[in-house]
Amino acid sequence: MSQYFSFRGKVYIARRDASGNALGFTFAGNVPNLSLKLGVEKDEHIESQSGQDLVDDVDITKRSGEVTLVAEQLIKEVIALALNAKVTIVATGSKTDIALCSSPVVGTPYMLPDVNVSSVTLEAGGSAVATEKFTVDEDYGMVTFLDVNGISGAVTADYSTGAATHYALHTDTLPEVWIRLNGINAKTMDKVALDLYRVGMDPAETLEWINSKRSNMTLPGIVMADMTKDADGPLGQFGRFIIIGE
Repeated sequence: MSQYFSFRGKVYIARRDASGNALGFTFAGNVPNLSLKLGVEKDEHIESQSGQDLVDDVDITKRSGEVTLVAEQLIKEVIALALNAKVTIVATGSKTDIALCSSPVVGTPYMLPDVNVSSVTLEAGGSAVATEKFTVDEDYGMVTFLDVNGISGAVTADYSTGAATHYALHTDTLPEVWIRLNGINAKTMDKVALDLYRVGMDPAETLEWINSKRSNMTLPGIVMADMTKDADGPLGQFGRFIIIGE
């Protein structure tokens, strides 16, 4: 029986091991759009008998696929894909003798290399800087001087650090992931599933850091053949779509 369809569902992403198996899946949060475009390149043979140059045979020379995933929530693994980033978790600790500036100017913010700081003390030329001469935005690690009289020499800082997660942009290799949709056909409420076994993910096309609406991340990827799977088997090599119960 034919059915109209309009899919919804939960999208999961997993890194792959060396054998092509999915490692533990991460829920990608609310995904308002997941689209798949399959394509082929063809070699068309033109006959030379009729005088009309008719196409009488076609060979497929290339099979390919493209996927686009739009994510709306800040989930660590999804952010890392969007920013092509290596992730570093910074734990609570302390820093000493951190260079801040060489010649401070009143009213100019200076940046510490860490955020979420506390207990900030400054020294200049080996002498402590009085706390009333500066303010600290502890969340963002910014120091602003209110008075520079008597401050001579390079300024250094000692402080404590709190927890933070750092994403170093454009530092990861382009990852290969397995994408799984646990879906529902909203027209019939039948359950469906989609597997894309081997997707090479590019960084987000656009990530709007400031706008007037809810932000999202658009992640493009190339669907590649998984040569660990049998081309003639029920899984195929690119992926599979399943209508559950049929």
